[in-house]
Amino acid sequence: MLADVRYRAGVVLVEDGRVALIRRQRAGMTYFVVPGGGVESGESPDTTAVREAFEELGVTVALERVVAELSFSTPTAESWQVYFWARRIAGQFGAGTGPELMGLYPAERGTYHAEWVPLDRLGDLDVRPRALARQLQSTPSCPRDLVLRVHETD
Repeated sequence: MLADVRYRAGVVLVEDGRVALIRRQRAGMTYFVVPGGGVESGESPDTTAVREAFEELGVTVALERVVAELSFSTPTAESWQVYFWARRIAGQFGAGTGPELMGLYPAERGTYHAEWVPLDRLGDLDVRPRALARQLQSTPSCPRDLVLRVHETD
């Protein structure tokens, strides 16, 4: 029996050949994550994605469609993730006020910084989830009839 099941939702926001990512520095590593976070009790994944875009990026988004459904299993945990293609409708990029961006998390959780990353640089960086980063490299505009579905086990 798994000890922990996590549900996450996030946004894929692409503008001018760049994708919005969160630069993480933690435990001596630098990597990037697609903006998103945990689905809270009573919240739908699409509501989570919109909330996380505002908290982490400082922007209000309209969700276009689901572009990825990912799951990851280890012997002790499982993570289910859904990512929505999003379009910015308001806000100032980089003005997120989520607790992780405001330095309210313990230092061992590392740092968080929203930034635009050129799509053609994704292959040079440690971007997570990797399957979604690879998909963005090959399909940089909103795929109309494709949903990336990946299940990985450890």
